[in-house]
Amino acid sequence: MSFKRIIGHEQIIAMLQKGVEGNSLPNAYIFSGPEGVGKMLTALALAMTIQCLDPARDGCGSCPSCLKIASGNHPDLMIIDKGEEKIKIEDIRECRAWLSYKPYGEKRIVIVNQAETITTQAGNAFLKTLEEPPENTLIIMVTTNLHSLLPTIISRCRIVRFNRLSYSDVENIAIKEYNLGEKEAAAIASLSNGSINPNAFAVGGGKLAMERELSLNLLKESLSGNLEYILTATAPLVSDRGKLSVCLDFISNIIRDIALIVSGESDKIVSNRDIIDSLSEMSDRVSLKWAVAAFDMVKEAKQALNRNANSRLLLEELLIGIRYAAKRG
Repeated sequence: MSFKRIIGHEQIIAMLQKGVEGNSLPNAYIFSGPEGVGKMLTALALAMTIQCLDPARDGCGSCPSCLKIASGNHPDLMIIDKGEEKIKIEDIRECRAWLSYKPYGEKRIVIVNQAETITTQAGNAFLKTLEEPPENTLIIMVTTNLHSLLPTIISRCRIVRFNRLSYSDVENIAIKEYNLGEKEAAAIASLSNGSINPNAFAVGGGKLAMERELSLNLLKESLSGNLEYILTATAPLVSDRGKLSVCLDFISNIIRDIALIVSGESDKIVSNRDIIDSLSEMSDRVSLKWAVAAFDMVKEAKQALNRNANSRLLLEELLIGIRYAAKRG
């Protein structure tokens, strides 16, 4: 994973590249930000760029060093990632022993993923390494919760804050990295909330695109009072609570977009940009007051679903409620 393949975070990438080129990287970074925005990928890209054997040092991705990093077998790279488990003092002792050896290449690099899982005891032990890092060492701590780390650790690292990805970034990732079509990528981007959710790709962009279309049609026909359509179209949702949950998320997302359009906000912040014409048409039939009420109804329906409420009653009451809220204005 080279910097060239990372989508988004242009300013961060430029800063890191400048540090590599000028040999001015600090001994330790903390990459902090929401889950699924590319922090770990950026850490690996930085490691690849540092260790790249190409004269341009651009993380070529094809030299022996880059290939070893890509496969996780580079002798100068240690990744600490315990998954759901805590990072304990034994893990830090092993890391410190590994860092005591001279690098084979440019630097010895340690990437600590989910750094928020470090125990206090392990954190205090790691602090000693941060205070007196061995020569030619780079430590990158990756976390979704910066303030869960010890303040003494934070004070000894350069903090890099990652923001959520834009709608276009998520769409581009879906197309370029997951080979999805534009319609499927748009469906995933609309629900992404600025991050890459592996579960969404596991479900499949095509399936999500169909479920978004169903959600849009349900909302449209509810506003039109087409009860016959509602009763027919909701049948497959009633027997599949997982699909119903996704559709409720889509309906909520669509209502949010309609509220933005009614408020006169720029369509740049509308999630479902590829169906903006349909959203604009619906926005002409409702008010901001309706959008607020409808959004709350969907939220309550979602909570009821989580409490194992009857799916059919829940969905029919929601869609009929949305219709009557529109009539009330």
